Amino acid sequence: MPEDTILMWGERGLVTTLLFDFHRARQSRGWGQFLEAFSFVAPGFTQHEVDSVSVVVEPDFSNEGFGHPDAVMRFEFASHPPAVFILETKRLPYAKCCLPPSNRGGAGYNSKLNGQLELNHCLALALSTFAKGQKELSEPDWILHSPYGIERRGKLRCLKNPVVIEEIAYPLTGIPFRSFYHLVITPDSSDPFDSPANEPFWPELYHPDFPYQNAWRQLRAQYAWASWDTLEALVSAMASRGELGEGSYFLPTFEKNRRNFKVAAGAGTQTLSTETFDTDEDVPEESVPSQAVSARAPGRRGSRGASMIYAPSINPRTFLHFSWLNESCAIRDYSQSPNIMPLEDRQRRASDVFSRIDKEVFIRNRKPISDMQYWYETTINLNKTELPALPQR
Repeated sequence: MPEDTILMWGERGLVTTLLFDFHRARQSRGWGQFLEAFSFVAPGFTQHEVDSVSVVVEPDFSNEGFGHPDAVMRFEFASHPPAVFILETKRLPYAKCCLPPSNRGGAGYNSKLNGQLELNHCLALALSTFAKGQKELSEPDWILHSPYGIERRGKLRCLKNPVVIEEIAYPLTGIPFRSFYHLVITPDSSDPFDSPANEPFWPELYHPDFPYQNAWRQLRAQYAWASWDTLEALVSAMASRGELGEGSYFLPTFEKNRRNFKVAAGAGTQTLSTETFDTDEDVPEESVPSQAVSARAPGRRGSRGASMIYAPSINPRTFLHFSWLNESCAIRDYSQSPNIMPLEDRQRRASDVFSRIDKEVFIRNRKPISDMQYWYETTINLNKTELPALPQR
């Protein structure tokens, strides 16, 4: 007989199972780990213990109001003021989910990611001044005199449903605007808010403190991004440590949905996996002999591949797992533990890493990056056999 299974599909299923897994791991800093996965400009609260979290998946703030964020979350901290996080997720890269703001007011703009972020910004403005007893959740009047007024056509966005106001809006009151944060999850390989190529698609944010100008740069610190594969690795690590009881709900859902993920690769697309860069493809054959392991000095390489590297200016004490796709790359330090998935460093450009490599080892028939025991042993063995031979610094 086949086993009983429950599968959730699409972005709604991914968000629901992801947040449920972190909720189940709350006794072992699950929610703290969740926040640490995002690239906050000024992390602040991520260093504080989480007391409690209230989560609503896909709250209905109405089509005429503020739309349907993927989730809203209120965090209470032990020694930090509370904060609200509004989550949006996509299965396509950031730029593929956006339209230039010049399309504001046109069909479909508010269903694009930057349009949704603008609506969520207005939702935060409305919630930050909302008080219990009010019958409607509405934007401030000045919105009609901002560029947002083009889309409003003389009518403020407003939520009137008394049930949603009572059950969803009221619990989010009492939070100042600067304590509302916007979280984005996409399959991009690096933070889309840091890429100049995405600048035409960043949300335009208007606020009375910065009249008549786009305040994106001033409010940028309230926006943070994480990749799906980073979150998958984090949930995998929690599951391996037994923090999810009988297992993860997110991981099997992600595995089934991952074929619908697309990431840009030159002019075309490719399927996303947690090992998007981890492949032998495009590694020059003459640089990878037939034996299982080969060491060589940096030199000619393909646009895509993976290796173990010693780069003392990045980490002087250990070999690192390094994978790249054009200028995007990921660095993982497996030397810490055979049981904990290392966090990924995706902040560097591949060409910068290439220039820092003193010694490089290619491994044939390597196991997936999720096999922590294998990569821990590989790293420790390389450190023992290869590092003593390096010139002393």
